[in-house]
Amino acid sequence: MLQDRITAEISQADLPKQLQLLANPPKQLFVQRANASKAFPRGNYIAMVGTRRPSASAKNLCRRLVKSLAGTDAIIVSGLAQGIDCYCHEAALDFGLKTIAVLAQGINARITGSRGVLANRIVESGGCLVTEYEGDTASHKGMFPARNRIIAALAETTVVVESGAKGGSLITAEFAQKLGRNIFAVPGDFDKETAQGTLELLRRGIAKPVFLPEDLCGLCGLLPSQTKEQGKVSKLAGLSANAVRVYEKFAGFTKSLSELNNTEGITANILFAILTELELAGLAHSSDGYRYSFERG
Repeated sequence: MLQDRITAEISQADLPKQLQLLANPPKQLFVQRANASKAFPRGNYIAMVGTRRPSASAKNLCRRLVKSLAGTDAIIVSGLAQGIDCYCHEAALDFGLKTIAVLAQGINARITGSRGVLANRIVESGGCLVTEYEGDTASHKGMFPARNRIIAALAETTVVVESGAKGGSLITAEFAQKLGRNIFAVPGDFDKETAQGTLELLRRGIAKPVFLPEDLCGLCGLLPSQTKEQGKVSKLAGLSANAVRVYEKFAGFTKSLSELNNTEGITANILFAILTELELAGLAHSSDGYRYSFERG
C-alpha cells in the first residue's frame, strides 16, 4: 500500500543554501515525498550521473560504486534518466540509501514504464522527486541542462560513471566545476564511446579518477561502516564450503558460465547450486543467466 504523499512548493528564499549559490537559482522547487519524509534530509549528497546508453557492465559498476557507500549518510542524487541514472537510484534503494531524483518535467507529469515504478520506490523509501516545473509541464530539450545544474548544486560530490564525448553528465560536471565541488570520473576503455567523456574529464584534470569502485567511500571522505564487513561475514557463514570457495575466488569479477565451469573440482550441477546459494545471499547476480557478477569482498 502506497504511503500518503505530499507535494510541497519551496520558494526561492527557502531553497537549500547550496542551490542559492547558483548564478541562476530556481525561482521555486516542487518536491514530492512521502508525508513523513523530509524534503531534503541531512546527509552527504553525492550526484551519480552518466549516459542513457551504458555499456553491458555498467549496471554492476553502478552497484559496486553505490555499495561502497552503504551504511554511511550518503544520499544519491541523479536525474531518473534511463541508463546510469536509474541504475544508481536502484542501487541506492537496494543498499538502504536515500535517493533524490531531479526531474526535467512538471512535478505531476506522468512518468511511464520502469522509470515510473522506480519513481514510486524512491518516494516510498523516504527519498523524493524534485523539479522546478509545476503541474504537468512536459519536458523538452532545454529543461535537461537546467535540471543538471540543480543536481550539481545539491551535491557535495559529482561522480560521472560513464559518458560519451557529449552528454548531459558532462554538463553536470561543468556546473559542479563552476561551483567548486568535488568531481570524480570512472576511467574506461579508450576504444569505447561510453568512456570518452570520463576520459576527457580526467585528461583535462577536471575530475579525479575512481580506479576501484570500492574506493568511492573513502574518496568522498566518508567512513566505511563496520556493519558492512560484519554483514559479509554473516552471509559467508551460512554458505557451503564450495560456495565460499567460488565466491572468494571470483569476488569483484564478472564471469561467464563457461569460465565458471572450469572451476577445478566442481561439476556443472554443483555449480548451478552454488550460484543459487550466492544469489540468495546477495553475493552474486546475473541479468541474463549466462554472466555472473560477484560482489567484491
